[in-house]
Amino acid sequence: MTDLKKAKIKKVLKTTPGEILRNTLQITEIPYEYIATKIKDVRDVVADFGCGENLFKDCIPNNQVYSFDHVAIDDTVIACDMKETGLDSESIDVTVFSLALWGTNSDDYIKESYRILRRK
Repeated sequence: MTDLKKAKIKKVLKTTPGEILRNTLQITEIPYEYIATKIKDVRDVVADFGCGENLFKDCIPNNQVYSFDHVAIDDTVIACDMKETGLDSESIDVTVFSLALWGTNSDDYIKESYRILRRK
């Protein structure tokens, strides 16, 4: 194996899932800042489904955010199948679908979102 080929393989292995998804689907930007403007109350508890690189939580630093994805990039992300987050029913004020709707069972994620949302 050539050194060039080894270097390319190392680069791919270091690429995060979010980068792979954006490159594959040609996604240039998710409007995290815009979405964050819709969350007015710092007491709102937020669940981010398909958080990827978990960039959304930085847009609402005063809110409690539960970040879910199939792969945890660090200890702030809960790795799980998002159809079962483990959160209590009616425990969340806002759910955000950053990248989850690309999933093959996205209907299950929407059902889970409905289950955990507080009724107001």
